[in-house]
Amino acid sequence: MALLRARRVGLALALAVGAIVPIVLALGTHFPLYGTIWHHFPPLRYPRVPERQMPIACLALAALVAFATAWLARRFALVLTVVLVAALFLDLRLGVTAYRVARADEGNAAYAALRPLPAGRLLELPVLHPSVNHGALYLYYDMQAQRQRPGGYSTLAPKRAGTLALRLEPLNCGEWRPGTETLLRRLGVRYLAFHGGLFQPGQGWFAWRELVAHGWGQLARDGGIATFTRGRPAMTPAVPEPAAKIVFCPEWVGRSPRYRHGAFWIRGGGELVVRLESDGPDRTWITADGTRRSVRVVGPKTLRVPLRHDGWHLVGVDVRRADRHVRLTAIRTTR
Repeated sequence: MALLRARRVGLALALAVGAIVPIVLALGTHFPLYGTIWHHFPPLRYPRVPERQMPIACLALAALVAFATAWLARRFALVLTVVLVAALFLDLRLGVTAYRVARADEGNAAYAALRPLPAGRLLELPVLHPSVNHGALYLYYDMQAQRQRPGGYSTLAPKRAGTLALRLEPLNCGEWRPGTETLLRRLGVRYLAFHGGLFQPGQGWFAWRELVAHGWGQLARDGGIATFTRGRPAMTPAVPEPAAKIVFCPEWVGRSPRYRHGAFWIRGGGELVVRLESDGPDRTWITADGTRRSVRVVGPKTLRVPLRHDGWHLVGVDVRRADRHVRLTAIRTTR
């Protein structure tokens, strides 16, 4: 209104558009036209999330408030000053209260235990791709235990950083693929930090169990975080054993492997029976308890693999071409 009274229509229109458009776009697909605009306006595809344009709206709103304040100040100076000061203190109090529930873990004992130890790199589990923003959490703990890390969060990470994350990602599910031990030694990783709250359901228990099986033991634990190094005594997992009979590892989309290799855990004994389908002919291998069987999936096919014992079994699934979308339509054990 102040701008319109001053006949600055162009500026008023620009600030109104700057305030309204980012707010509407921040609704994402809840705004009916968002999909159409996204497909026909390429610059909208660059922000990682729709609300990334919100700072523009904040600046436009701040400018509008500034003009309104200046206009009111010429008429109600004293009253406006009191109101603005009160509003400022109220806003600060509400802001502090809102962020209190997300207070940073400033004195984690698990990380503090790393400070006096000899040099060595630190790998946090679950391993996250550099593009996943949860990796910023790992970098925060560098203020408590300064260690070089082979991972973290960065929108500008080079391709080789993403490739390394994919090579280490099977550790999230307790799958130690050939060459993993060598890779960790080559990277200089002497310590691990286990973040139980970041694992996908069920996977953390297998990650912990296989760490212990490969000679890693708990150094210290605080809350959902535990640090590991080699040669320490085995400890009970900080996460519960999964109740489900089947747990898929991260490299799956539904029941199709995202890449040429995927793995899952299944509980049972006797024989593993897997029913497979695909969008096109594709040779598929299934490995369990050291036994490897294969079949060329054209129509629906069934593979049977003997299991050496009861309990949990890690099952590897390898396909020749991931684009054929081999699907595991049925999985069971015979006992």
